[in-house]
Amino acid sequence: MRHSLEPKVGEGPKSPLPQQLQLLDSIIQSSYDGIFVADASGIGWTMNDAYTRITGVPKHKLLHRNLKDAIEEGVISDSVTYKVLDEKKAVTIVQSVNGVEVLATGNPVKNEEGEITHVVTNIRDLRDLNYLKFELHSSNLSDETRIPITSRSIDLPPKGVVAKSRKMKEAFRVAEKAARVDSTILLTGESGAGKEIIANFIQGNSKRSKAEFVKVNCGAIPSTLLEAELFGYEKGAFTGAVNSGRIGLFEKANGGTILLDEIGDIPLELQVKLLRVLQEKEIRRVGGTYQIPLQFRVIAATNRNLEELVKEGGFREDLYYRLSVIPIHVPPLRERREDITPIAFYYLQKLNESYDMAKTLHPDSLAVLEHYKWPGNIRELENVLERAAVISDADVILPEDLSILSKEGPSIIHGESLKAKVQQLEIDLIREALNDHKTTRKAAKALGISQSSLVKKMKKYELADQEYIHE
Repeated sequence: MRHSLEPKVGEGPKSPLPQQLQLLDSIIQSSYDGIFVADASGIGWTMNDAYTRITGVPKHKLLHRNLKDAIEEGVISDSVTYKVLDEKKAVTIVQSVNGVEVLATGNPVKNEEGEITHVVTNIRDLRDLNYLKFELHSSNLSDETRIPITSRSIDLPPKGVVAKSRKMKEAFRVAEKAARVDSTILLTGESGAGKEIIANFIQGNSKRSKAEFVKVNCGAIPSTLLEAELFGYEKGAFTGAVNSGRIGLFEKANGGTILLDEIGDIPLELQVKLLRVLQEKEIRRVGGTYQIPLQFRVIAATNRNLEELVKEGGFREDLYYRLSVIPIHVPPLRERREDITPIAFYYLQKLNESYDMAKTLHPDSLAVLEHYKWPGNIRELENVLERAAVISDADVILPEDLSILSKEGPSIIHGESLKAKVQQLEIDLIREALNDHKTTRKAAKALGISQSSLVKKMKKYELADQEYIHE
């Protein structure tokens, strides 16, 4: 077999390789990761056996030929080499090589004049990365990423429910500060995103942690009964009332905390009474004639846009400002994908304890979970895992056990080519960066690419750019 650093057949008689080249080639060949080297023209120069082992691509498919030809033939989906040559810096992308999804990092090699002479690409099978992630999370979750849900003694950094993402860590940072005082807190976010987890955290860290924590779903109680439930009622206040009367939930929470969930669903006629309760810290029961002073802490939560409701006349502006003394937004799961895998292992651990099972996730299932959109957020993830744990025949939950996700989310399991899936992931990441940073310059920096490359990708994927600032 001809040595990969030797000249091609027909280039002249072979001469012995210098000792330095022999050493270099030995180092390249001994690497566990795949290594591919191309020159500044995009011509394959050398590659190691690990590259072939990972991708199944023989050396003659890539060496001594232009990478553009390999792309046209479908051998590789994209070239990190050309991206490095274009951007003049190290670049990392996810690409498909012979149908195998790999993480490819290209690094420029420059001469004394600062010109790029070669690009060294290192590839890692994403399946290997998934296995590493599996090993990391299949054991007990680390104290740095967990937050107990029910414990009365809660410390930061979080322990129990996952907060690995920057956005969620920031939400818990504000929550930890808010827990020290009695200011009213407004939790916003989509259904199932974890607002109640934040509320539990605040209660557990507050000086009222040993007192009552009353939770009220304002949207689940008929509007005709909500006032009586919140404020209580006196004997004979209305037909069907208990003869002795009844204390309300605010009275029950006296000395503790009350969580008013789905606060946006409270009818307008009751909002003015709630405003007075928040201002005066006293209530009057339905049918009563006197005020009852109370001491409580209020946490409100909603999945609705209260500012829009105020503009539409569906929510009182004064009540909105009274509630949002300390606003905390809980981001949806699709905006904190770093949390998905550890959350999955956490809930699977709970399922195993509850049902005396020994279920675990196959590493390939992690990619399925992380690519799904999760419109139902954490609540949906928990339900999906429980369903998969129950119906799977083996102790290992395989990707096919999660096939229910393909019905609504991106077709990560069936139907699309790997190239299409990689493109969809790139589109999602670009949209997320633009939404987070608002300008193409900042978004490009967050993605680790140049601004010009980002604008090109936006045009390629027909992403509207008039709403983003090019600075």
